[in-house]
Amino acid sequence: MSPSRLSVLTVGAGLLIVPAISIAQTTAKSEAAAPTPAANNKAATGNTENGWTSTAEVNASASVETPAPASSPPAAPAAATPAAPAPEAAAVSVPSPPPTETAAATSDEPPTLFGGRHTKIGGYGALAVHYARINGQDGVLTGIEGALLLDHRLAIGFTGYGWGNQQRLPASQDQFREYMHFAYGGLLVRYHVYVPNSPVYFSAAAVVGGGLVGLTDTWNGDLHRDNTDGFFMFEPMLGVHVNFTRWMRMGVDAGYRLTSGIGKFGFTGSDFNGVSLGGNIGFGWF
Repeated sequence: MSPSRLSVLTVGAGLLIVPAISIAQTTAKSEAAAPTPAANNKAATGNTENGWTSTAEVNASASVETPAPASSPPAAPAAATPAAPAPEAAAVSVPSPPPTETAAATSDEPPTLFGGRHTKIGGYGALAVHYARINGQDGVLTGIEGALLLDHRLAIGFTGYGWGNQQRLPASQDQFREYMHFAYGGLLVRYHVYVPNSPVYFSAAAVVGGGLVGLTDTWNGDLHRDNTDGFFMFEPMLGVHVNFTRWMRMGVDAGYRLTSGIGKFGFTGSDFNGVSLGGNIGFGWF
């Protein structure tokens, strides 16, 4: 073999061996760097212990060993849709809380008419007609009654009654057969007791005052000091009433009249004491 051919073969073999050695070294370094992330980070900086591995080679091996995750395509912007109208809230009935006890209900103090709460004020006027027996004669007492009404229960006012029997006295009692006049009146206090949910209710009352008894020749004759006599009277009563409206009521009263201090004309207190029974009709704000 000639020297020239030998030289060509030697050069060709050298050209084949150098790339093969380079490829083998690159593969060995890549396999050594792949197991740990720290080795990949160190290879990315291009600083190894041997100091001859290039950054490009490390990047190439990293791309082969650990493929990058596929990036998702950008999401398309959502189309703007009009907001649906909020449904109307269904009406819900909320039960009212139970009534709480007031301080007055839980207090140990007794209820009072004045103070501690607002007092309701009303009033009324009434006409009354009562049967009575006076001085041994049956007759009628007609009267009026007016009072201030507090809290629909306590009435404070005045009342007055007059004898309506136009008869002369018997001759055995008065030789001149004169007409007798009798009237009384005074302070009225009446307390009403109501029945729950009923227009019918009861009352207890008392009249404290005075009166006058007199004698005249005629029924329309004048009364003066010489032919009259005064007296003290007290009359307790019980009543039953019915409210027809807030401004009208009717009732029935029964009482017993007591008199004291009569001394003229042969009369005594017992001549004017007795039962009275009758009805009344009242108007006002009850």
